[in-house]
Amino acid sequence: MATPQEKVRDWALGEVGYVPSNGKYNKYAAMLDATNIYNRPKNGYDWCDCFADCDYVSNFGLDLAVKMIAQPLCGCGAGRAWSASYYRAADQWSSEPSVGAQIFFGSRGNEYHTGIVVGYDSSHVHTVEGNTGYSAGYSGGAVLRRTYSRGDSKISGYGIPDWSLVGGSAAKTEPTNVYEQMGELEVDGYLGVQSITAWQRALGTYADGYLSGQDWEDWGYTPRLVAVERLHGGTGSTMIRVLQQRLEADVDGLIGPQTVRCLQAWLNDHGFPCGEVDGVLGILTAKAVQRSFNAGTWS
Repeated sequence: MATPQEKVRDWALGEVGYVPSNGKYNKYAAMLDATNIYNRPKNGYDWCDCFADCDYVSNFGLDLAVKMIAQPLCGCGAGRAWSASYYRAADQWSSEPSVGAQIFFGSRGNEYHTGIVVGYDSSHVHTVEGNTGYSAGYSGGAVLRRTYSRGDSKISGYGIPDWSLVGGSAAKTEPTNVYEQMGELEVDGYLGVQSITAWQRALGTYADGYLSGQDWEDWGYTPRLVAVERLHGGTGSTMIRVLQQRLEADVDGLIGPQTVRCLQAWLNDHGFPCGEVDGVLGILTAKAVQRSFNAGTWS
C-alpha cells in the first residue's frame, strides 16, 4: 500500500508533460478556483503553486490538504512566498528534502517558484514542477521533471506536509533517484544537472552535474538562446576537453561556438537532427543531445 508521500510523488510524476492550451490558463488552477482555497481566482497567472496544491488536494481532499500544508482557506496560498511562510509559521519547514515535500526557490520571504520533491540522493534532489520550461519554448509553462544539486543556492528550503493527518509518518523515505529508475532523460531542451551528469558519465569524467563550476540549472530560468561565449578562463573543463576530443574539435576545455558547431555537426551526422550548424547551444541542440543520451550513442 502506497504511503501518503508516495501518492503525492506518483501523482506529480503522472502529470509530467502537461502543457496548458491557452497561455497560463491551466487545469490545476481551474480546479482549485472552483473551491474556496484561495482569496480570489488564480487561473491565468503563474501556476507552479497551484500545481503543488492540486497534488495534495487531489490525493487527500480540500479540507485535509489545507491542514496538511498549513494554509488557511480563502488565503494567499497560490503565492510562493505566502505558501513558504505558512509552512514556517506551523514549524513545518526543513533545509533537507523528503519525498512529497514542497520545494521552494528564492530567498527567505522572496520565494519565486515551487514544485514537488519526487526523489533525492546524497548529491541531488529530483522534482516535478508546474509553470516551468519557458526557456525550452513552453510559452505558458509546462509540467516537467527537474534535478538540482542539494546545495543549490536557489533552493530556499522545503515545506513538509503534516503526514500524520492522513495516516502517514513524518519519517523520511529512503533516498532514491526516481529518474534513473525510469531509465530515460526527459527530452525538454533543459541541460540541467540531470543531463550534464548523464553526459559526464557517458564520457567517463567526474559526474557532479556541473560544467566546470557553471551551474547549468540556470538555463531553466534564464533564456540564453544566443551564441555561447567562452564560459571560463584558465584550463577549462575536463569534461569539455574529453568532449572536444570525441568531436575532433580544438581542445581547450572551453565550450565556445566552435565546439558547439562541432557538436551540432556530430549530432546531425549520427541521426539526431538539431537544425542549422550555427554554434548556438539552443533548445533544438539540447534536445538532440538528450535524445542521443537515451539512445546510448555516447557509451
